[in-house]
Amino acid sequence: MTTQKTLKKRIRERMQQTGERYTQARDAVLVGDVGDEPSTVGVRAVVLKVNQRSARVRILGEDGEVTLRTTMAWQLVPGHAVDLELTKRWTFHDDAYASGTVERSFIDVGVLGLEPLPLERFGEMDLRAIHEPFEESDRYAPLWLEHTRAPRPAYEFHDIAWSGKRAFEAGDIEDCPVDDAMDMKEMGDLDGARALLMEELHDDLRYLDAHVHLGNLEFDLSPEKALAHYEMAIRIGALSLPADENLLLPWGCITNRPYHRALSGYGQALWKLKRQGEAEAVFERMLALNPPDNLGIRMLLFAIRDGVTWEQWAAP
Repeated sequence: MTTQKTLKKRIRERMQQTGERYTQARDAVLVGDVGDEPSTVGVRAVVLKVNQRSARVRILGEDGEVTLRTTMAWQLVPGHAVDLELTKRWTFHDDAYASGTVERSFIDVGVLGLEPLPLERFGEMDLRAIHEPFEESDRYAPLWLEHTRAPRPAYEFHDIAWSGKRAFEAGDIEDCPVDDAMDMKEMGDLDGARALLMEELHDDLRYLDAHVHLGNLEFDLSPEKALAHYEMAIRIGALSLPADENLLLPWGCITNRPYHRALSGYGQALWKLKRQGEAEAVFERMLALNPPDNLGIRMLLFAIRDGVTWEQWAAP
């Protein structure tokens, strides 16, 4: 029996014994009767946004949201699935709170309950007909020929991946919250930038660019945490992709750019963490998705193949 089913069973049993309402019985089960030591109950939840000392979560099997107070909030990223040991639950001004510890955090986009963003197919693209070829002497020429030998189906992500839900619903995808967040970063307000991006993801976890820019904020100090942000964008974005290894995601479509940026950040974080083989595979995938290589990913790929370390590459 799952932890959540066990919790509900205990709550129902107490309701039958005491005649309490569901919320009263639940709180009693979770924190114990007055005078008792608080009980510890395991639950699984989804992280919706993260603050400095707390996280906003949705406990699976329950309605509504809960503010989780935990010293481990800094480890979490929006979209994480978490196994929690709760020691106390309460309400204040009709808002639900809980305290406890994070036993495990992991990525499982299947539990998020997200509707995949629509992906628009706009026909077959013959890259050789619209791009100049790379010269034979260019190291990238063989890969270019391989990826462009025939027309391929091209797709474009939904606007929300680029602009977020609020800007999309307002009809102004050029008014991107990530631009405001980056302005805050440039002015030294990292906490403000992070809070803005977190709020946008609380509104819609499918805002891929917000995940990416949170990763960028973490990259220098914690490539491990940056990696989690980038992977979240990749995994949520992949919900929209067809099972077609031959697809193209052209960089020229601006709504595809968050997905490419997520892959780029992910590959570079892997490289920085000395996971060169995995990073190489990510960069190879990027070149297959966008052979014209507007981001210069081929340079990163060849540097890894030549045995260059991240520190050597990033050195001024």
